[in-house]
Amino acid sequence: MPHDRVVDGPPGDAELLDLIEQGKVDAEIAVRLGIPIEQARDRVQQLIRNHHAASRDELRDLLGKPAREPRQTPRWNLVLLALAFCALPAGLVAGWWLRGQSEGTEPATVSFDAGPPAGSSPTVEATPATNETVLIDGRQMTPVGRLFDTAPARSSIEGHTLVLEFDLPIVSQAPQRPAFWRIAEKRPDGALFSLDNGKRQLVIIARGADGTGFAYGLNESFSIFSRTESGPTVMLTARSVLGQTYYTLIADAGWLYVSEEPAP
Repeated sequence: MPHDRVVDGPPGDAELLDLIEQGKVDAEIAVRLGIPIEQARDRVQQLIRNHHAASRDELRDLLGKPAREPRQTPRWNLVLLALAFCALPAGLVAGWWLRGQSEGTEPATVSFDAGPPAGSSPTVEATPATNETVLIDGRQMTPVGRLFDTAPARSSIEGHTLVLEFDLPIVSQAPQRPAFWRIAEKRPDGALFSLDNGKRQLVIIARGADGTGFAYGLNESFSIFSRTESGPTVMLTARSVLGQTYYTLIADAGWLYVSEEPAP
């Protein structure tokens, strides 16, 4: 592997280096390794320092460079040997020139967004333990759990769709109370969740806006991140299993609620 040719690190760094070389952002790395975003960000910065790189892009550049020049073929060895015997000074000059040419060729660097910097984010409260109906904005709503570990910065309802805008990337896990969630389909731009709250079974469709991506880990964990300067934006739609009836979703302090009655 390319990262083995740089500097050997502690256990787990090989996989992390591989993810960095692939251009994964901190949220993707966090969910792949099963660690918080802050820890993923700190480990990436530590590797940048350990490899004496100035930036994430420079570390990827180093990971793509061989540690030594490729071994020359026997044919080139014979040519250089003849040059050495016939004209040693000319051979030395040619050798240094060839070496300079090979060292001057470096792989192109592709720039990726490393995600928003670390900062404060809204803190959500614990999810209600029961599925008792409550009144929100004049609607009878049932809590179905906290799908995201961070409360959205902004939310709005557009038709049957709940739009959530976040300031930071998200690493979360499908909730298990008061409703049981399962990731039924995984896509790079969204996910399909099945939900059972004891009253009914629903399908929750999560779609990312342009520039918003999804990554998946173990135990129903996932991350949502943005490759743009703004944070990720997620659009959620709730429908019946047969897909003929839609329900209204509302986000309140990080909790998700679904309407008791179908959406008009």
